[in-house]
Amino acid sequence: MLVLILVRGKSANYVTTTSNEAQHRVRINVNALPATVKDAIQLCRELDIGYLWIDALCIHQGDGGIDFNKNSSEMYKIYGRATFTLAVCSSKASGEGFRYKTNLAARERRSIPKAILAHHLVNVAPKTLREAKKRDTLDSRGWAFQEERLSPRILYWTTFGVYWTCLSECASEFDDHFASSGRRSLQLAESYYEDFSTPHYQEDANGVARISEPDRQWSQMIEAYSLREFTFIEDRLPALAGLAKQYSTRTEDEYVAGHWRSTLPTSLLWVIAHNFRPLGHAMTLSGQLIAPSWSWASVPAPAGVIFPRQYEKPDCTLISQSIQPLTDNEFGTIQSVSICLRGRLRPLLKGEAKIHWPEKELEDENGDPIFPDTRETVYALDSNGRRILLSYNVAHPIVIKTDYEIPIDLKTCFCLEINRCGFLLLERCHNTNQFRRVGCAKWHEERRFFAESESATVELV
Repeated sequence: MLVLILVRGKSANYVTTTSNEAQHRVRINVNALPATVKDAIQLCRELDIGYLWIDALCIHQGDGGIDFNKNSSEMYKIYGRATFTLAVCSSKASGEGFRYKTNLAARERRSIPKAILAHHLVNVAPKTLREAKKRDTLDSRGWAFQEERLSPRILYWTTFGVYWTCLSECASEFDDHFASSGRRSLQLAESYYEDFSTPHYQEDANGVARISEPDRQWSQMIEAYSLREFTFIEDRLPALAGLAKQYSTRTEDEYVAGHWRSTLPTSLLWVIAHNFRPLGHAMTLSGQLIAPSWSWASVPAPAGVIFPRQYEKPDCTLISQSIQPLTDNEFGTIQSVSICLRGRLRPLLKGEAKIHWPEKELEDENGDPIFPDTRETVYALDSNGRRILLSYNVAHPIVIKTDYEIPIDLKTCFCLEINRCGFLLLERCHNTNQFRRVGCAKWHEERRFFAESESATVELV
């Protein structure tokens, strides 16, 4: 029987590195381990479980993380076959421990079982798992996202209590009738454990729990994952490698820098969900590209991304892609990825007159902007909202949302039609046929925009 533990933060004095690997293979001093790890060991002993997996101890953390990157895509096998995963939500760091804090909270709940409202006694409703996870810290950690979704059975240890989820059951310490009935109805369980980013599972012939219905769930999961925080930003794609490998085994699809070939180029129509401080055209680390400009992985965590709600047939074609990985792990960190697309391409501007951003900005019933006083064939720049307005239709202009800052030289910008749901705003790189993504426009009613444009092959980097 094997248990895995998820906890926020790692203590440098207990991870397995080159200097202590030999000693760790002989004996690990339990007294020197962080409080949360010691609590997990004690819990396993009480449950008569003989093996405990801790990433910091079981995977070599030295040599620049090469060993971890190499094995990260295989984590779905480890988590998928575990007896259960212990998710420690109540601790901000590995040195805090978790059992005492939860027990104290439970005693406080039992001492005040009711509340007075308008001179009436009412029961205090327990926290749902979603509410408990939002209050605690583990739900913001990047690595925990994959680990949680690869685990078919999870014991959540939160500040508000203990919860359990598995392939067929959901329970918590608040469920007094669970011990006697042994089963909760799915309808009741959903009110406690509903999570829009949690996939469904099914077991394969080897007993490994795998994600079902992957095509519908990937973009939904990425929207939640894109908000997660990382201590080391280069971990962003490796921390998704296990999920990507599991998806690929079910779909036989090709993984391309956080996207899938079968849904390219439509999946390129993501937009940034929240305003943030611009950091440049793409996420970099010491001059090294972490993700290409066209990938959602290039967007910093505070911003997050939103994908199209429906994937319509593209009007452009994916010709090829070129991938140069840092390691032999195709699902891990990617150094250079470019894709070639062929579709209708036109300059951003074709002689339109520039005007000031309209003061009267209204919205229609769908939340789209309406500028009733705008003349036709004009453009305007909203530097605060990082938007570009192209007006060919007085009631419904085209609004392009830039990813970072509005490009200084709009003459180097081009629009590539993806489908009727939108197009990409591209910026040419140094007078070559290479372009980088700088924005996106969603569906609009102006059919004349690409009417006179010819197809061209462009390389996105």
